[in-house]
Amino acid sequence: MFGFFKKVLGKTTESIQEIVPKKSDKISKELLEEVLLEADVTYELVEELLYYMPPSDMVSRKDVKRVLLAYFIDVKKEEEKEAKPFVDLIFGINGAGKTTTIAKLAYHYRLNKNQSVILAASDTFRAAAIEQLKRWADIIKVQIVATQQ
Repeated sequence: MFGFFKKVLGKTTESIQEIVPKKSDKISKELLEEVLLEADVTYELVEELLYYMPPSDMVSRKDVKRVLLAYFIDVKKEEEKEAKPFVDLIFGINGAGKTTTIAKLAYHYRLNKNQSVILAASDTFRAAAIEQLKRWADIIKVQIVATQQ
């Protein structure tokens, strides 16, 4: 999740640096508004960000950073909440090695990452696909959720 934010904020930073020289310590609120809008920040959010800036026409980089970072205080908490369960969805053409790859991933997560793993058998097409996954679950000692073929 942080990688996504870094990528998005990186593009925003590049856009801002194209317009505002790095040497400049202050920026006008009008120019800041323009830069944020050009960086695809929604108008409502831009207005809210400007509202929380100091009440002068010019704002410092420190003020902009403080206000922007205030919006990301709870990002880590949300990431921690979303950390479980982690889901890998594996799909592909017949014979590509999906079931074997699933077993290897499950073994890796259980043994190397010390995570609990549950496999979910959902192949309704290939004969014995569910049985094969059940066997792998037994071999690598992980739980499986499956129905009859």
